[in-house]
Amino acid sequence: MQNNVTNHAYEFFIKAGEKYKQGLLRESIKYYKRALAAYPLFVEAILDLSATLIELGETNEALHYLENALVLIPNHPEILNNYANIIYTVDGPKSALPFYEKALINKPDSLEIKKNFTLCLQLTGEIQKARQLYEEILQDDPYNHQILFNLSQIFYSAKQFDRTLEFLNRALKINPKDPESLNLLGLTFEALQNSKTAEGCFKRAIQLDKNNYRYYFNLANLHSRNGDTQKAIELYQKVVSLKPDFKDGWIQLGNHLKSNKRYEEAISVFNNVLKVDANSSDAYNNIGNCYKEMGQFELSLQYLKKAISIKPDHFGAYFNMGLVYKEIFDFKSAIHCYQKAIEINNNYAEAHWNLALLLLLHGDFTKGWEHYEWRKKLTVYEPYKRDFTKPEWQGEDLTNKVILIYDEQGFGDAIQFIRYAKMLKKNKYVKVITECLSPLNRLFKGVDGVDEVITRGYPLPPFEYHCSILTLPFKFKTVIENIPHETPYISVQEDLIKKWQSLMQPYIVKKNIGFAWSGINPIHKSCPLEKLTPLFEIKGLGYFSLQKGPAQEELKELQGRYNIVDLMNDVTDFADTSAIMMNLDLIITIDTSIAHLAGALNKPVWVLLHYDGDWRWLLDRNDSPWYPTMRLFRQTSIGDWDELVRGVKKELLLLS
Repeated sequence: MQNNVTNHAYEFFIKAGEKYKQGLLRESIKYYKRALAAYPLFVEAILDLSATLIELGETNEALHYLENALVLIPNHPEILNNYANIIYTVDGPKSALPFYEKALINKPDSLEIKKNFTLCLQLTGEIQKARQLYEEILQDDPYNHQILFNLSQIFYSAKQFDRTLEFLNRALKINPKDPESLNLLGLTFEALQNSKTAEGCFKRAIQLDKNNYRYYFNLANLHSRNGDTQKAIELYQKVVSLKPDFKDGWIQLGNHLKSNKRYEEAISVFNNVLKVDANSSDAYNNIGNCYKEMGQFELSLQYLKKAISIKPDHFGAYFNMGLVYKEIFDFKSAIHCYQKAIEINNNYAEAHWNLALLLLLHGDFTKGWEHYEWRKKLTVYEPYKRDFTKPEWQGEDLTNKVILIYDEQGFGDAIQFIRYAKMLKKNKYVKVITECLSPLNRLFKGVDGVDEVITRGYPLPPFEYHCSILTLPFKFKTVIENIPHETPYISVQEDLIKKWQSLMQPYIVKKNIGFAWSGINPIHKSCPLEKLTPLFEIKGLGYFSLQKGPAQEELKELQGRYNIVDLMNDVTDFADTSAIMMNLDLIITIDTSIAHLAGALNKPVWVLLHYDGDWRWLLDRNDSPWYPTMRLFRQTSIGDWDELVRGVKKELLLLS
């Protein structure tokens, strides 16, 4: 107590303390004020009065008394510290920092002030300085749980997880029931990919504090990353029940419902986001996405445009608008939206990829191939990524060099673009090695320009350069006018052709047609086999199935009705399929690898295209610049195979 405090002021101060202990906070304030009226420099009265005012929620008045005190006693550390505490609550750590610093300068041995100052340093991003001060504090106070926890937070943010565990373990030895420490321990183990231990930590934190939404949120995120979507949804629902204004909780719940194709529920959830934040562009974007998936394209566009009106640089909303415009075949608008998304975020791989497909579809190969290279940055491309020590080929002279080319994506893509091997092998001094999946191995041994074929997964011989087969059109600056369209560019061994000729001989008629009706994806590319039955009714034609996989079973439904030959159970790879084709007069197929194989062999091939045709077939053409022997038959309305088959039947009747 200050020696020069008047007895009168001191009596008021004692009376104020008594009233406070009795719970009479308003009465105590009166006496604190009387004490200060008697002696304005009464520091203990200033501190207790401000603390009591804060307890009653009267923050502004507390600030008023502390500010007046700082005019009279500008360097008093306790007053500065209490003032900083209020500023921290009202305006945040950045505003409070200079007052804590001044307090510490005036009382450098105060652990309390030092802790407060260091926490502000941590929260304002001055991590190194905060870490240094925390470690100094621990020298004086080695069992301070809060300081140990704060240090573990710093190390966690720096991804120094070993140090994080070190300080968390020390903190938990002091207070093993601290849910915050257990929660951070869970996050640390999750970062170390120890999901089981992380889950146990989050659950223990929840047991200790069942109403802390953040612990449920972290556990939900863990289940989400581990692929347990249903459990994640249940936990996100718990999160928002505990914290209805937690926007991120609603967004995660909505996203997971959307990924589970529970679109109407997701829309309802995203509308709850808008109740929390009426200007959430992400909520409008997600609602637009849901309506897109539900096929309600006009509604989708309304919400996506609203997202952009709120956040003009929302590249995700522009991208999604591009997807919608593509679905309604407004390709010009789709291209504009993809370009806008890229303008805002040039590293947006999905936008580059989708733009590439539309540019190629419209025949703009120059720009299209450039954007097509962005496929290598897509998440779905991860399985195809290669890590070679040798450089990618950039057009260098390959004389006396060996180049490795390799496939990616589907069989059809590999068959279409293997034609570029011949362009690589400009002379006999160039060696072209091709790596591919095993079903293509024997076939690719007959490709013009290929010297050696290696099945993927087997050791590779030495080479100087490498290049993906799908990148070769870009490297050769391919445009429609210079497509290497000479066929055949794949030859089939004569003895293999004769082998299959003998197997097919009992079924051969005057005109023999191979057909395939089903592909892997997307499903709408496939034509139901029953839709092709009008073709099988034409007399004088022999039909050989070229279909492999589960769709073969559909042929059983036609047994006894049509004379269809199925030898595909004896086919081991594409070389066998090619030999069968060499004994046929015509191949009729949907857009699948069979179409590319027939074209590469220079066999007459009719391709049945769904309404939303792939980019390689361009627009409004009934021929293909890639394959001279190919004819394209297109749906004129979405999903209408009947009219298309009638057109094919009309043409077939001319051959029979």
